[in-house]
Amino acid sequence: MLANIHVVRMCQEDLPLEPITQNFFHQCLTAVSSSTGNYGSNQFKQSVTLYNGWCATDVIKASNKYISNGWQQNASRQMLTNATNTIKPNFYRRFHKHIKRQYDFDGREAYAMLKLILDLEYIGNDIQVLEWRARIPRKTDGYLDNQLHLLLPLTYTFLLDIEEWTRQHPTMWRFDLSVFFPSSEGLNIVISRCVKSVFERC
Repeated sequence: MLANIHVVRMCQEDLPLEPITQNFFHQCLTAVSSSTGNYGSNQFKQSVTLYNGWCATDVIKASNKYISNGWQQNASRQMLTNATNTIKPNFYRRFHKHIKRQYDFDGREAYAMLKLILDLEYIGNDIQVLEWRARIPRKTDGYLDNQLHLLLPLTYTFLLDIEEWTRQHPTMWRFDLSVFFPSSEGLNIVISRCVKSVFERC
């Protein structure tokens, strides 16, 4: 929750994000535990203050006794993996949908424009393509720089567009707002493990 609050707040205020690393998630876990100490940058500390202000006054913070024994390192590593596996593929899907809605394109037209935007080189003079190419973070070799802290602000813009479109079309399905789609196979595996665990304890 704290990680989400920090990223959204930075995007709302149009402030640059620091690299999203394992250390970032470790700081998040430390800040929401009973530990005290340095929580990182001043901007992150403001997000911690905002998070604490939303918590009930009598809330009991998680124990910090596991911080030094490796549990928190494993949890922060898993959080980074989940964030990476969620944000990177969804960036392309959200970008494609954003182009469709903004320019009233069909899927094929939106894909063609997306390709022109992300291509290494572009020799055309389409103003819209050039504007988007200027906003896309790139590596020195010209390819998309897909570091999380660079993709998240753009992804936030795309999600705002989806939210606005959904408000204008209240009778349409709202599943677009979620980026977490558990597959039926994965869900069945989780359920089977839970059932097996229950029977083993009986």
